Amino acid sequence: MLLLGTLALMVGVALAVLALLMGRKYDISSMTPIAVLAFGGLALTGMLGVHKAPNLVLAPLVGLIAAFQVGRGRGYGQVIAASALPGLLQGLYLMLAASQAPLAREELAAQVFSQLEAMGFSASGEEGEITRQLLVSLLRLEPVMEFLAGLLTAVLAYRLAQQVSGRLGLALAPALPMRRWKLWDQLIWVLIVSMAVKLVTDDGLLDDLAVNALTAMVVLYAVQGLALTRFYMWRKRVPASLQALFYAVLFFASGVSSLVLAGVGLLDTRFDWRRLASQENGKEEIEGQ
Repeated sequence: MLLLGTLALMVGVALAVLALLMGRKYDISSMTPIAVLAFGGLALTGMLGVHKAPNLVLAPLVGLIAAFQVGRGRGYGQVIAASALPGLLQGLYLMLAASQAPLAREELAAQVFSQLEAMGFSASGEEGEITRQLLVSLLRLEPVMEFLAGLLTAVLAYRLAQQVSGRLGLALAPALPMRRWKLWDQLIWVLIVSMAVKLVTDDGLLDDLAVNALTAMVVLYAVQGLALTRFYMWRKRVPASLQALFYAVLFFASGVSSLVLAGVGLLDTRFDWRRLASQENGKEEIEGQ
């Protein structure tokens, strides 16, 4: 499954890169091609079924949206945010479809469990029930996984397209180094509202929306925490070997390290340890002169 997911991501990135470069080469200045591709992608998504629609179906749309945003002179952050919209809409579609068929997740989890048993996995009684519930929980997070996959596709595709754009005579806004990456401060309200909704609901569409939004924000703040660590490693000139060792520890302790990094990223929103806000303000003052 991991191998298939990685392969799908690689193919999706390649399609997005191709669409982005073609969109810039032929100057996509109209939303018409994007709308046509969007409707085509949604139609194909519906024909494939809720749980069978690969993220790569919408990958060309990611590239075209990025090309359109670049053509309008948007900055890197705005380009990536807009390019992540197809994944966000796909996630919302999955949640709405699941709310219309409440037993679909349990049935799909039972099918996956049967496949695991056919492959030699053995679990019965309480252990089997725990495994089934875990599968149901993972399926519940499918919308946020689609969104994060779309966001990752947009980031990787843009960076790869930037590597080859110069050879094609195309100009793309410079990608922000990861050490300077930071979520927009206003997104803290997504975390606050989703936590509040989760506290007052325990089932249904709103609960699914809150759980998926919370998961997305934890992941994104963890990435911000990782960006902060990369900043200090760059600033202190930590040797590459020690950096590799540090990331290996993070990987093998991913459960705990993800929460720690998310906490650090959230605190960075408040304290701005890298002084990114003051740098941006200084840049705006210079540009305004």
